[in-house]
Amino acid sequence: MGSRASEASCFVPQGRLDFLFEEIGQHDPGCKRPIKLKPGIEVTAEFGGVGNCYRYTLEHRFNPGDLSVLFCLMNPSRADLCFTDHTVMKCGRLTVRWKFNKLIVVNSCAYRATQAKDLLNIDDPVGPDNLA
Repeated sequence: MGSRASEASCFVPQGRLDFLFEEIGQHDPGCKRPIKLKPGIEVTAEFGGVGNCYRYTLEHRFNPGDLSVLFCLMNPSRADLCFTDHTVMKCGRLTVRWKFNKLIVVNSCAYRATQAKDLLNIDDPVGPDNLA
């Protein structure tokens, strides 16, 4: 399966939130304006493929405790260990509003793309390790 990563793996060049994906060899899912995660959110994720083009799981822990909520979405976009996207932000707000401690996001297609239509151009949008 893909590699498991945590918040310790988060690399953001000092003062540069608009870093280029090519500089660090990462897959660019197409998001033009990444949103920096708020401090204090513990993040873990499982990625795979060349340049982490697949994201299998994403977890945001907001508070201590075991109460978790699971969102199953179509495909991941920009959200990773350092940044979030609007969909994951909304899921996070619901998680906190509903008094859960942890958000877990999984996707039926693991390929990271901002536009769902991009999945039609990928040989394996589900991902070789998804649902394994």
